[in-house]
Amino acid sequence: MYWIYINLIEKFKVKVDLRFFIAALPFVVTGSLVRALVDHNIIRYGFWTVTPGIYLLLAAFFAVAFRTGHYIEKRFSIPPWKFTLGIGSIPVLAIVIRFLNTIYFHRAFAAILIPILVASIALIVNYLAKNFTWNWVYFKKARLAFLSVVTHSLDACSTFVFHDFYGGGEQHPIPRALIEYTGTGVSFILLKIAVLLFILYILKKEVKDKNLRNFFITIIALLGLAQGLRNYLTIILT
Repeated sequence: MYWIYINLIEKFKVKVDLRFFIAALPFVVTGSLVRALVDHNIIRYGFWTVTPGIYLLLAAFFAVAFRTGHYIEKRFSIPPWKFTLGIGSIPVLAIVIRFLNTIYFHRAFAAILIPILVASIALIVNYLAKNFTWNWVYFKKARLAFLSVVTHSLDACSTFVFHDFYGGGEQHPIPRALIEYTGTGVSFILLKIAVLLFILYILKKEVKDKNLRNFFITIIALLGLAQGLRNYLTIILT
């Protein structure tokens, strides 16, 4: 990630904002789709289809696409983020078309409940941010930070639903220990959101370079989306 910042963000004076986040979205979706399909043995397990291989590959693909977008902009006046978004959407469409007849949706309860929980957490955090002047996470003041709350809520809520309603387990040792100790995935949601809000506050307070701060926040948001979307898809696909 630091290599991307030095060789892409700083070198080409890229502004890290909501458009940068949107440009990276299809690359994260591709990684999550592949991981979910590996979980269901639809795609073969291998270094380049699981973490960290799949995301190293996609990060390199993103860097090349975004850099190419700057050359395209000079000739065709197409913003780099739009070019990158378009290029990144190709593998997403390819995977969906290729495996459309292979995958099936089930667990409708989870498919509906998880987005409702995510939306509820986002609304609560935004309400608190507005009333307690937490401008570092309030949607109208800090959209990237707010989006990181949404993406990590997806991860936490997916874990909660999988554990509490379907008897699933957590792979990572710390959240697994917490969930086993409390007996519910709600504890993981509370801890994850609290830690995330603390990290976002520290970044706002300590990192004075706005572009660098936004880069860190974007990475945090994308990591939450990658894990959360993978978990969500693993739960509702069969």
